[in-house]
Amino acid sequence: MSAAVFLVCAFAADIYRNELEKQLRRQTSNIAKLLIGQFDTTITSMDDMLLQIASEYSSIETNGPEKLEQFHELLKRNAPWKSYSNILIGITDKAGMVVATNKQYPLTPFDVTNKDFFTVHASDPNHSILYISTPQFGRIINKQVIFFSRPLRKKDGAFDGVVQVSYPVSDFLRLFERLDFRDVGLVGFVRRDGISLVRSANGILSYGRKIPASAIVLRRIQSGEKEGSFDAIAASDKKRRIGYFIVSEVAPFHAYVGYDYSYIESAYEEAVVVLGAIWVLLTALLFGAVLFGQKTEALRQQAHIVALESGFAERKRILSDMHDSIGASLAVLISHLKPGADDWINIKQKATQILIELRLLVDSVGGQDADVNAVLSSVRHRMQSGLELAGIKVIWNVGQLPKIISLMPPDAWALRLILMEALSNVMHHAHANTATLSAIYDKAAHFVMVTVTDDGCGFDTATSTEGTGLTNMQLRAKKLTWHTTIHIESKLGKGTTVRIKIGLPADIVITD
Repeated sequence: MSAAVFLVCAFAADIYRNELEKQLRRQTSNIAKLLIGQFDTTITSMDDMLLQIASEYSSIETNGPEKLEQFHELLKRNAPWKSYSNILIGITDKAGMVVATNKQYPLTPFDVTNKDFFTVHASDPNHSILYISTPQFGRIINKQVIFFSRPLRKKDGAFDGVVQVSYPVSDFLRLFERLDFRDVGLVGFVRRDGISLVRSANGILSYGRKIPASAIVLRRIQSGEKEGSFDAIAASDKKRRIGYFIVSEVAPFHAYVGYDYSYIESAYEEAVVVLGAIWVLLTALLFGAVLFGQKTEALRQQAHIVALESGFAERKRILSDMHDSIGASLAVLISHLKPGADDWINIKQKATQILIELRLLVDSVGGQDADVNAVLSSVRHRMQSGLELAGIKVIWNVGQLPKIISLMPPDAWALRLILMEALSNVMHHAHANTATLSAIYDKAAHFVMVTVTDDGCGFDTATSTEGTGLTNMQLRAKKLTWHTTIHIESKLGKGTTVRIKIGLPADIVITD
């Protein structure tokens, strides 16, 4: 009987260790995916801002002090006002001199030809890329920063400088603070070339560190893997860790999370002691088995809760605070504006647009149904009052479309932004009397077509450079899960039509 109980305890201890390893792998996977998701959101926000500035830059044609003042106003106009209020945006001319920022005017130009955010674009002026630097000291902000940059071009496409964002590393570390890393041994973000943006080793933070070329995760990523688990001895400190890595979808970076294997060994040793006591106390065998099962289930639930809720709870709280404080203030501002004030209509339109954008931002994390009908309903709710306030009659020619069950929330959000941009162009540029939005589902050809048409001034598509958000619309369409195209038809004096065609896979789930 004693030998049988010993074998049962040894078997149970081995199961416990295996189950603990599986649970920790799941937890590191969830944490890594949360981190890379928040990282991708930050990168996308920075890149959208850089693309918008670059698209407006080419329209500035004056020279002298007026041009520098317009640069300053351009940066101020596109600078984030809440979540990233402490970042610095700058324009560097093609000679490598910073000539304007969003926070200082006039500015004494200074030389940054030795900075990689300038040299990488200047050395290859025909290539338009988003560049993300290693952590380095920011001269104006007086902090360690990461530079996000894109090239600037004249109307003829010639390289004319760089627009860069100085993002404080201290803000980047907040991604780590929002999650519970009590037992995690190693967490970090690393560039494809092996330079880490930020790294936490047993609670000690560092940045700009070179990862050894022999590192297992780095070699797997450089060989083409996008994500996966690992169980290896680290090249840096020779400690064995198990964990998970995942590559960013928007930038050449990856996040990794690893538990020190000593944590598993310690937990295993504790389990052996407990089971040894059970072996000695034959009468408590059943009771001990129940406790073991409860402890395993509690550990599973704790790992699941920590991984899935700790990051999202803080993010939703911050966005809720934004909505309750700033949204309420804007609503009060709009309600108090009265006719007769200087330029009151323009002020009210701008305040209304800010409120619309704020509500859409909150909608993007609100867990809404990812469905074309819900997207169109949200766009109508957010845009119709603004269009009518601008004197534009709105016609919504949309029947009840089938519900596309597999439409992902990021796709719904991207489609919502594309439609908002199309209607915003009608509001601000078309000088139209009427705007019409229609949507159809072609069951035979398996696609959804959403069309925005206006009777405004139009433009010559053969000679006009892309602007007023058209480039951003095309970029967002390319990022959708399904093949999506945007076709724009316009003639001077004949209005403009924007057709958004979403091709659906043959095996997509659609309900009437």
